[in-house]
Amino acid sequence: MLFFSVFLMFLLFKNTQSQPNLTYELTSSEKCAHVTNGINKQILSPSSLDWYLGTYQGDRRRGFFQWSLPDNVIPDGSTINSARLYMHVSPFGHSYEMNAVLYGMELDLDQATAQLLWQRSDWFNNQTEYHIGFATSTNYTVDETFSSGSDFTNAIETALSDDFFTLGVVELRETSHQYPFRLIGLDVKLEIHYTPPSQQVLVDQKRFDNITSIGSVGRWEGGPEFEPYAVPYQFTFYLQTSEVLQATQDFAYDPVEKYYHWENYDDITNHHIFDIMPYLTELTAKLNKTYETVIIENNFTSAPGANPPDDIIEFKDPWFIDYPDPEYEDNLRNRGMKSSGPDALRFWERKSPFNPDYDTPFGNYRYQGVFLNQEIAPDKPYYSVRARQQQTISFHGE
Repeated sequence: MLFFSVFLMFLLFKNTQSQPNLTYELTSSEKCAHVTNGINKQILSPSSLDWYLGTYQGDRRRGFFQWSLPDNVIPDGSTINSARLYMHVSPFGHSYEMNAVLYGMELDLDQATAQLLWQRSDWFNNQTEYHIGFATSTNYTVDETFSSGSDFTNAIETALSDDFFTLGVVELRETSHQYPFRLIGLDVKLEIHYTPPSQQVLVDQKRFDNITSIGSVGRWEGGPEFEPYAVPYQFTFYLQTSEVLQATQDFAYDPVEKYYHWENYDDITNHHIFDIMPYLTELTAKLNKTYETVIIENNFTSAPGANPPDDIIEFKDPWFIDYPDPEYEDNLRNRGMKSSGPDALRFWERKSPFNPDYDTPFGNYRYQGVFLNQEIAPDKPYYSVRARQQQTISFHGE
């Protein structure tokens, strides 16, 4: 019973995937509007200096700031874990700190009228439906963090379906004192920490018949090895994150097959990095038949039939598993068709005749046979073979 309990706890731990906490970095407002007395709306550049909050020259002035939040920035349905509001202001004609009342407007500044913006931000007439918080400056800087579940973060969650968030800022004393503050839109900034919604992805590994699932697929969970999951397996991933999966590096038998590619992906490297997007619901690694009867050798046109013992050929195999990937604790993978970098596909020197069979070791690596009838095309993986440009070869011991 104790063994069963420990084993069950292991499974629960293994299958629990931590929720990511992603960050929308501190960003200046991208669109700004100035409303005076509920009548006049002026769209201003975020860099404009013609900007006041509070009561100035007898006019009440409010500021509205908008950030674009499309799905590729923060996906709809994300949980807002916290939000940070930063504002820097300058007092005009006084030395008081700013006391700001904050509103989640649920309005696009290009479309909203001055009257509607004013109405939704009118604390003084008990219009509190859109009120989401207060902020007080210190040394004329507001730097306020709102936690998950607050009115402020809830307003951002609601705004995600509109792909923008609009913040209204009102000086609390606008009806009682003339304490105006000057600012520019670039000095109103927002930082958001969020967890994107989960995405169910079915991961499978199919034999050449495209019917039979086989073996396991490894998921990188911090190492030192890839964690195996028997296929098919339903993973819970998170949008806007990346997952690293490794198809089998072993044989399947009757007939002999090995990893060929991830279906619908041109890059054949394995392990493979997948970006988790809303449209991604299935991932399938495909195996293909591999053969060990191929012989590669030099053919000397000046000496037909000669097969000296010390001649060399060079062979490139995009499926040859020989690259210890430092990003993943030196776990081995193939190089694919990479043309540059430390993992670029390379020619290896082999003695002729050369047989890339299933089991013969070359250094610490094995070819595991080769695929036949590969199409040679710019977007397809292919083998390459060449003779060295110059090599000294002995004939008849001379």
